[in-house]
Amino acid sequence: MTTLTTFGDLLHRARGHLDAAAEVPDSALREESIVAAAQVTSRLALTLSRYLGDIAPGDIAEAITSSQLDPQVRSAVEAREALELAAEGLRADAYGSGKPGGDPAGPLAARLAQAATALAAGRDLLRTHFSTGPDRQWSPRSHWAPVITSGPVTRALAAEVAGWSRQLALITTRLSLAAQADPATPAPVRHGLAGSCPWLLTASATITAGQRDNPATAPDTDLLHVVPASIAPQPHPPQHAETAADLAAGLAISAERLRAIAQATSGQTARAPEMTADSWRWTATGAAVICHVSELMLTALADRAVAFTGAPGVTAHLRTAASSAANACGRWREVTAAWNQITTETKGLTAVGIADTSDLVVRLGRLAFTDAQWTPARAQRAPLRDPADLAPDAAQAAVVVGAIHHAADALACLAAADLHAVGTAGRTGRLFMPTRALPDYYDVPYRHGTATPLAVAALLDAYQAACGASGRAVTDLDVLAVTTNAPSRILAAARAASRPAHNTSTPDTAPIRASNREPAPPAPSGPVEQAVRKLASGDPILLLRAKAIDKAARKLIAEAKDSTHEPGTPGPAEGNSRLVRPARTAARLAASSFPASPAAPVAGRQAVGSPVPLHLSAVTRRPDRRPAVST
Repeated sequence: MTTLTTFGDLLHRARGHLDAAAEVPDSALREESIVAAAQVTSRLALTLSRYLGDIAPGDIAEAITSSQLDPQVRSAVEAREALELAAEGLRADAYGSGKPGGDPAGPLAARLAQAATALAAGRDLLRTHFSTGPDRQWSPRSHWAPVITSGPVTRALAAEVAGWSRQLALITTRLSLAAQADPATPAPVRHGLAGSCPWLLTASATITAGQRDNPATAPDTDLLHVVPASIAPQPHPPQHAETAADLAAGLAISAERLRAIAQATSGQTARAPEMTADSWRWTATGAAVICHVSELMLTALADRAVAFTGAPGVTAHLRTAASSAANACGRWREVTAAWNQITTETKGLTAVGIADTSDLVVRLGRLAFTDAQWTPARAQRAPLRDPADLAPDAAQAAVVVGAIHHAADALACLAAADLHAVGTAGRTGRLFMPTRALPDYYDVPYRHGTATPLAVAALLDAYQAACGASGRAVTDLDVLAVTTNAPSRILAAARAASRPAHNTSTPDTAPIRASNREPAPPAPSGPVEQAVRKLASGDPILLLRAKAIDKAARKLIAEAKDSTHEPGTPGPAEGNSRLVRPARTAARLAASSFPASPAAPVAGRQAVGSPVPLHLSAVTRRPDRRPAVST
């Protein structure tokens, strides 16, 4: 049985390599191995900065000068800048050594390279849940996308980056000490290692300070770790004599495949021939069977819940979920009945989700009934399992609840996808009725005619009711899964995280939305940064502020160049020779008395030598640059 790789799997692999790197003895740190390890550490720091760039694509100048930003957004942007500076100081071309593409020299560099590969793969895994459109913007392509962009998950991801930055700072400190003790180590390497340690520590401390009032919790981290790759698992048809655990695991695979199918079919064209009335009717019938079997098992569990949990409240949750399942069953039966007089121009059970829905029905039935070869056919009728056999203890009861929860969640996804698809079919004239069922004023010389608006409306109303009932059933099962500690409780956590209350991102400002082009090489130090460095200021925050001022100055100069045009040549606004400037530009930034007066220290750190510049409260953020970390 195939299991998908999760983000936590890759993170665990990377952490193992980094722990092994910490065990490498100091005697193995010599000139060549130190240089190689510094190069790989640069890769690690750059990968971490890209993680932060995905969840907070803001600008360092805005982060430092504006009080309008959420503290977590500001800390993520500042930490990203610090990690980029650390990577810049350690990269190979900074001191002209290293062999790109070759095997790392020494055990420490090898372990760090494996950790860097695993971390890069983790970022790639998260990005599989998004696709890039013609406008280079990222858009969701799986039901996990809103979870990844939610507040709890972005918060947990930033906390993970903070932890990794601390670990890299410790390793870089070891390398720096070894480089100072080895006269053969090139001077640029020694300087790069010594200068990168403060930036790595600054990145970690900045994120931690930004999360002081709203830190990442253990459930947030657990949710981040279970994010799978956006790849539908391979089908796993029911096998002979499966145990209850096998049935539940196979059912979870079918449910995951149906969620992926529902996501994919929502964007199909209106004329998709495989979407037939036969397929929709069969799916509705299967959904009614699943809901009915779920009601029977939930009722059986409720009759003896106190015996295996000792908690009377669980009984009430079970009965509520059973009632919701019964209601959903009735609504799906109405959908089936609404298809009696409606058909499409193509026929057959050709929809891609038919086999998985069938597997879902069969496995749930075999979990509920005594016959190990049960099928929905009348000839395969069997009595319901005795409640003591169905759930002899709390652990088995949780397995049963998890199986029902997965099935209900998949049905809710199918209901939403089918409602959309059937509505599209109705609008594009793909729904037909027998001529005998049409009103007399329909003069149709064929066996079938276009379905009447009244019939289509009744069908869509039935689907709408089934959607609502399935959604309520899933909500009740979310509570039950958490109460019984069912394996499917992560579905409840994911749904709670992706609700609007936790995720305020819009499609244009979703956190993972950067282009897949490699980042531009870092700009050279500007005059303000050079002046601060000449003053021998070792405060990283002062250097960040200097870098922000230089970046704003470069933008101002670029804007001034863009605004220059020949006399008599119209500006950007047609018919108006006066240049229309955007609401948020580097010129506005520089014109707002920057810096103005003292303010609170950035990221909870006391700046050395001068106060932190006041925020630009009068500047309105441009919509396409609004940072996207949700809180």
